[in-house]
Amino acid sequence: MENSSIQQLEVISGTFNAEYGQALSGVVNIVTKEGGGRYEADVNLYAGNYVTDHDQIFPNLDRIDGEGTQSLQFSLSGPVPFLKNLKFFATARSEDNQGYYFGPRLYAPSDNNPFLPSGDSSFVPLSEGTQYSLHGKLTYYLTPAIKLNYGYLWDDNENRYYSHGFRLVPDAPKTHFRTNSNQNFQVNHGVSKSTFYTLKFAYNVSDYKGYVYKNPFDIRYLDSDNGQPASGYTFRSGGNESDRYARTSTTMLGRWDINSQVTKLHKIGAGIQYQKHKLENFYTDLDIENSSVSQGIQYPGDFTPGQEKYLKEPIEISAYIQDKIEFEDFIINAGLRFDYFDPRTDMPSDVRNPELISFFNTDLSSASVKSQISPRLGVAFPITTQGVIHVSYGHFFQMPNFELLYQGITDSAGVSQYYLPRDARLNSIRGNPDLEAQRTVMYEIGLQQALNSQLAIEFTAYFRDIRNLVGTEIIETYDTKQYARYVNRDYGNVRGVILSFEKRFADHWGARLDYTYQLAEGNASDPRSVFYDNQTQPPRESEKKLIPLDWDQRNTLNISINTGTPGNWNVGVIGRVGTGTPYTAASRFLLGEITFRNNRTKPSTLSFDLKADKSFRIGRTRITAFLWAENLLDRLNEYSVYSSTGRANNDLEAQLSAGEIIGLHTLDDYILNPGYYSAPRQIRLGLSAGF
Repeated sequence: MENSSIQQLEVISGTFNAEYGQALSGVVNIVTKEGGGRYEADVNLYAGNYVTDHDQIFPNLDRIDGEGTQSLQFSLSGPVPFLKNLKFFATARSEDNQGYYFGPRLYAPSDNNPFLPSGDSSFVPLSEGTQYSLHGKLTYYLTPAIKLNYGYLWDDNENRYYSHGFRLVPDAPKTHFRTNSNQNFQVNHGVSKSTFYTLKFAYNVSDYKGYVYKNPFDIRYLDSDNGQPASGYTFRSGGNESDRYARTSTTMLGRWDINSQVTKLHKIGAGIQYQKHKLENFYTDLDIENSSVSQGIQYPGDFTPGQEKYLKEPIEISAYIQDKIEFEDFIINAGLRFDYFDPRTDMPSDVRNPELISFFNTDLSSASVKSQISPRLGVAFPITTQGVIHVSYGHFFQMPNFELLYQGITDSAGVSQYYLPRDARLNSIRGNPDLEAQRTVMYEIGLQQALNSQLAIEFTAYFRDIRNLVGTEIIETYDTKQYARYVNRDYGNVRGVILSFEKRFADHWGARLDYTYQLAEGNASDPRSVFYDNQTQPPRESEKKLIPLDWDQRNTLNISINTGTPGNWNVGVIGRVGTGTPYTAASRFLLGEITFRNNRTKPSTLSFDLKADKSFRIGRTRITAFLWAENLLDRLNEYSVYSSTGRANNDLEAQLSAGEIIGLHTLDDYILNPGYYSAPRQIRLGLSAGF
């Protein structure tokens, strides 16, 4: 959704009302723009570059030519000619972004000798992307009380992700393609002054594809095994990514909501929603061992290890009722929500026989239906003429991502089963259609107090108890293979306080400051933790006590300051300061200390963004020139670090054990991974015009 399409955006966090579901900590409500009674048009364009002094980490960003990122957007709205009461809004955008990862084309995928490169050594983008989007909306007033809306949203994306191992073979990684289309039809009917309802139907299709070469039998795939590193801490000197995937996700939705002020005290809201999904997935990888010039390109056959292919059609149903009770001295929001999910698939009954080998139990069982009734309660009451205390409590329900339910399943003759790699090593994770929903219980208390007409303060304390988080278990099959399977086994809790000060915009300036102190603890941050623990011999023992979770950032401070004259000029700065998140230190450097995951903290982070604009008119045309600068100070925030040092630029483990580097680069070149850092400074200059 482009910014030009948004009429209103609402972020709801904490214990939100019963009308919102399938979320554990917050929801975003977006109302899109509609056409008005006169024609309006807007054009917005900008160009920019990443500009940094950190050339060793981010090379080839030493130019300011506007080619780093370019965007053109056009919007048009107004009445449809010759059709009374029909209005339209439309916007389209094209964006091209070279990204901030560049590398030399030192090797071609066909190269296989690290000392005989055949590339042209030109610097090329390693994470470039393009995006095209279109949004249209028709609004028709059938009567003054009945409004009809039809909306269409389409976007097409093409991008690549940075691969550190292939940094010197930039043509090796896959390109990812994503196309989304969404159609929705909505009826808003004001039955009376106190009652209205909304009826909505939506149809969404998302297509995902990824590959290096469009033709799966492209002869260049025979080079995939080229250039394997001949030493540790070494870049690839040839080859390419050989796997490919295609996924299509289709969702049909119907929803009905009604709101009515039934009495002076009670405003009742209720609704029901039905969603049906259709998930089509295909994944395969090149069979390198059996592919050759003489035999051609070979892939795993249908219903064999190395290929995933399934069609699943889960459904979701939800309903809620909400009562807003407004007494003279306080307000109560009480709600009840029902959620229902049916995975609609069968699966092997015996997890030790996932391939349904005929010598063992081959029975199938259906994945069970999941449901929950979630109460929500909020109370707000004034303590002064300008102060309010609010207390809230709620249960929240969210199914895991569909990937965790169906990953690795292959449908064979209508039977869902799992094909495992031929060797006995533990190297695969399989989904579990019988996963339970992840559940959160949240408590919150807060105070809002206006100090005067311009200053306000807000204090909030909260606690979230999170259960049924997804983890993994290790299973050994009857024929001695091992695999991991997703299960509900992990737990977490989050508690914290938020203190906010706001100076409302007046006298040419406004500001807001938010400070958060938070602790996030649990027994695992990654659903695959147990799988990773069992990759070593002997296996690493999983945690049996609460540890800091990966997102446990104890202290964060957000600052925003704006100054200017509305409609003339404005300068705004947003600053974010935070203590580091946890990482796990390497045990060999802890002098015998008993180690747990996330026992050390990464460096703190700091970032400032700037936006400045100046508006003026030429006739009836409003023109605004603007400057955006992200990461204004060009701060190197270390988001990932080496376990031996806790820093992104130094790895003692590599210094001690790397040995000879066989290739045309140094150990320091490999250690200096740009993916460990935040994006460098980006500057964009643009113009917008409204007619």
